Amino acid sequence: MILNSGRIRDQWHTMTRTGKSPRLNAHREEPYITIHPMDAKKHDLGNNGFVRIFSQWGKALARVRLTNEQQAGQIFMPLHWSDATTANAATNRLVNPVTDPLSGQPELKHTPVRLEKWSPKWHGFLLSRKKIMPEHMDYWCHSYQKNCHILTMCRPSSCRVCILRPCAPLI
Repeated sequence: MILNSGRIRDQWHTMTRTGKSPRLNAHREEPYITIHPMDAKKHDLGNNGFVRIFSQWGKALARVRLTNEQQAGQIFMPLHWSDATTANAATNRLVNPVTDPLSGQPELKHTPVRLEKWSPKWHGFLLSRKKIMPEHMDYWCHSYQKNCHILTMCRPSSCRVCILRPCAPLI
């Protein structure tokens, strides 16, 4: 499979500004890949499930979105999520670190990848007035919505060692 990464509507770079807008976050709240249904079937992936993506430079974990609009043999993954907004879903860890000598632009449009279905044992979300950062979590994603922070989390095993820490003192 070939990974093509890029921007999506409503976000810019790593969400340092647009990620603070509830209206912009409502469009796509979690990291994901788009994949053609025929390719998803070959990899045993279901819509809204999870997938591990591996390249020779790194790995990531994201949701699956099936669409006939995605070219077969390729996946698309937005580049906006980073360590500040999610765990294990930074697209840029997957791409070739070589850059164009003139523009400095990285190779974002053609990265060979391998896909693997990932099935968490549990999945949930937490609503909070303050941003909360989890520890020891395989997958989490933070999204700011109107008047609250949403933390989506899941793990393939029990969560006896999971820790949720507020980013600021709870008052």
